Amino acid sequence: MTPNMHYNSEQTVALPAGDVPEWPAPFAARGLKEFLMARFRSYLQHRLNPLHIYCRLCERGFSSRAARRLSSVYERLYRVCGLGLPRV
Repeated sequence: MTPNMHYNSEQTVALPAGDVPEWPAPFAARGLKEFLMARFRSYLQHRLNPLHIYCRLCERGFSSRAARRLSSVYERLYRVCGLGLPRV
C-alpha cells in the first residue's frame, strides 16, 4: 500500500502527505486575502471587459453595429469605474 501523496503543480515528484510545503510563492509574498482579491479583480476585469461584452452581445443575436454601439457606451462607464486601469 502506498502512502498518501501530495502533488504540487510546480513539482515533478510527489511528496508524502506530511511533507506538504508551507505556501506557494504567490501566497507567501502577499498573503491569502490579497492574493484572492487580486484574482477576483482579474476575473472581473476579464468578464466586464468591453470587448468581452461585445462578443457576448453578438452571440445573443445583436447586429455587429448595435453591439459595437452598446459596448462603446459601456466602455465609457467601464473606464470611469476604474476597471480598465492596470494593476499596480
